[in-house]
Amino acid sequence: MLLTVLIPIYNELQTCAELIRRVQAVSIATQIIVIDDGSTDGSAELLQGIKGIELIHHSQRMGKGAAVRSAIPLIKGNYVILQDADLEYHPDDYLTLIEPLQHGTADAIYGSRFLERELPHTWHTIGNRSLTTFANILNGGNLTDISTCYKVVPTKLFKGMRLSSNGFGIDAEITAKLYKLNCRVREVPISYVRRSVEDGKKIRWWDGIAALWSCAKYRCE
Repeated sequence: MLLTVLIPIYNELQTCAELIRRVQAVSIATQIIVIDDGSTDGSAELLQGIKGIELIHHSQRMGKGAAVRSAIPLIKGNYVILQDADLEYHPDDYLTLIEPLQHGTADAIYGSRFLERELPHTWHTIGNRSLTTFANILNGGNLTDISTCYKVVPTKLFKGMRLSSNGFGIDAEITAKLYKLNCRVREVPISYVRRSVEDGKKIRWWDGIAALWSCAKYRCE
């Protein structure tokens, strides 16, 4: 198995089936682990009928980080990638993302939404740029997109990080721990179709505050 795809899902009834179909259509061997994080909109029932996935169910919402961590014991692939359940990120980018790892030119790969494009100046975008700058100062990095969904890490390294975040701070924790291990973190450009809060985007301003705290916490621990 080349790639394990971790898909945390919370109330994504309108998009999760199509997203899984896209993952299954990728022309590489994938293990698909879907974590239903206490959905209440019918997503959990829909997921039970989808073949070709390994399904974990949380009885209540625990957060993105907790969902990712609950899947770690099941990982079998050589590499791990995080995948949101909406349709903002396209799995067609998987091959581009894992190529530098296979060639040994990086230890971890981030798919950047800001390389080769300029996104609208929404509060999400401004907040992410501020968070990324703060993380770069703490970690000595030069990333453009710390909050990207697409983070690809070799399985042995991923399991060895001993993640502890429950919420969206998982992105800052992964980043801090990679740099503390002196890993070569490289970015590649990815496709991206932004959705609005009205369309179901779940990250809020207080998640940004929590992420700032996580940047400092995991860098200094």
